[in-house]
Amino acid sequence: MFFEFCDALEVKDGINAGPGGWGLENAIYSWGKFWNTTYYNYVCEGQDAEDCIGTYNTSQSYWTNTTVNNSGRSWLWMVCNQIGFWEDGPPNSQPAIVSRMMDPTYHQISILAMFLPSI
Repeated sequence: MFFEFCDALEVKDGINAGPGGWGLENAIYSWGKFWNTTYYNYVCEGQDAEDCIGTYNTSQSYWTNTTVNNSGRSWLWMVCNQIGFWEDGPPNSQPAIVSRMMDPTYHQISILAMFLPSI
């Protein structure tokens, strides 16, 4: 998914962006388009947004898929244990493309639900 995301931001009409990129407006538009047409479907597998990412229903496949090729689970493990990198929403005084609901508590609950579901 990483390379698809990079291509969504850096390739426009079949042409790679130069060193200056395509500009902020194109990046925001392309990010939104990628989310709506590619990433959302990949993550939610046909579920509506509330059922997919608006709940901690740990019986859903997002939480129960423990197969080796589940890259989302692997990434969350690395973020939780090795990197400590969470993409939080900005303060209320700043514009946002990431929900302000994404805060350290949200990520900690996700980690517990994914790796310690009995807690």
